[in-house]
Amino acid sequence: MLFLPDAAPASDMPVVARASDGPCRMTISGVGQYFAIEVTGLAPGEDLVFESLSEGEAIKSGTKASQSGTYASIVIPLVKGKTSGTATVIVTGSRCRIQASYPWRE
Repeated sequence: MLFLPDAAPASDMPVVARASDGPCRMTISGVGQYFAIEVTGLAPGEDLVFESLSEGEAIKSGTKASQSGTYASIVIPLVKGKTSGTATVIVTGSRCRIQASYPWRE
């Protein structure tokens, strides 16, 4: 699994999951093995915890929201020895804890 923080959003990819919690909204777009994570409604510049879980592998990382209260990253949820699976992304900030799951494949 690979996590690329602060990546530009990929608006031309199909949306595969959406979630909301309080003022926060998460959109996951992608296909196959490449997915863009976009979160809005965060406090400007706040500290965040980003977690990505995929078929028994996990990444947990500290990061920050932008000054406009957004966060974007790219996730490649591939797991060695697997050709497909389900990944879950969790972003936790002061205003929300938002989570969404999506299917991936090689």
